[in-house]
Amino acid sequence: MDIGRQRTTNRTATFDASDTRPLPVAIHSANARISAIGRPSRRTGWLRCPRSRELTEGSSRNRPKATRRILVSPSHVLLRPLGEVTFVPTNQAVRISGDVWFRAYRRVDNPTLRLICLPHAGGVPTAFRGWPPLLPEDVQMLAVCYPGRQDRLTEPCITTMDEMADRLCAALLPYADRPLALFGHSMGAAIAHEVAGRLEARHEVRPVGLFLSGRPAPARSNRGHLHKQDDQALVREVHALGAADVSAYDNPDLRELLLPALRADYRLIETYRPDRPPTVTTPIVGYLGDADPAYRPDDMASWADVTTAGCTVHILPGGHFYLDPQEKKLVSNIASHLAGITGRRAD
Repeated sequence: MDIGRQRTTNRTATFDASDTRPLPVAIHSANARISAIGRPSRRTGWLRCPRSRELTEGSSRNRPKATRRILVSPSHVLLRPLGEVTFVPTNQAVRISGDVWFRAYRRVDNPTLRLICLPHAGGVPTAFRGWPPLLPEDVQMLAVCYPGRQDRLTEPCITTMDEMADRLCAALLPYADRPLALFGHSMGAAIAHEVAGRLEARHEVRPVGLFLSGRPAPARSNRGHLHKQDDQALVREVHALGAADVSAYDNPDLRELLLPALRADYRLIETYRPDRPPTVTTPIVGYLGDADPAYRPDDMASWADVTTAGCTVHILPGGHFYLDPQEKKLVSNIASHLAGITGRRAD
């Protein structure tokens, strides 16, 4: 059966896998109460479940019976209704057999190029769910899932750049049979640069493009100590940056599961202070929102110092998370650059 047309029905969830939007989910507890109905966030993967809106089957009256934690990952819906734990396969994303690092949101049987997308601190691969339809059909997009979130929730988070870049570089090697390009936003930009350096220096694998967003080269990057501060300080920072679905951090049940990964990511990026950042021979393209609170265009131009192949910077409307409202423009620009680098068509 074609996975894109398969319809999955379960006691706890029903959805159409051909729908490329975030999944509509109806979640039921063991005693038949409907705990939540809605679409999980593309940015966090979480389905919001305000207790005041929980309903009893067949009734429109509020019955606040709590489903405390609901996690929708690319490969599973994790339900905890009244203490029960259920895993429901979604088939919305293809988790490659034996690979915990990458999620594919479109099947590409014979790709001519792979675009690897790395999310920001606290980010999840579903941030890139909308990209595949905007890319050429022969480009396979693989979104990175860091440990400690979504269906890797039980894995220890990574708190150092060396470990993250080493492990991700090793995970990428089986995919180097096709040309690779890397996109990273914020923390993901720094990781993408380190991974590109390792691929080239250790394995003679040269990515065809390095697309770095929302963070300049290490010499110009801001350094802080938020990872040492309390939970409220971290949540205030997320709100200040304008991350999508920041309200998830205002829910005590969700915050309990989200904050460890966020704190670990901040520790990773705030303690990343390389004496000699890797110099790559891959062309770098930088992206920044024109209202980013931390950086300016000349900061992004600092990536030219760590490549021998030139650096181009594009400024798009928006703040630090400009890539949400500017998704189509951003992906179109990336596709155009890839076409120019590889000599292939952008559409």
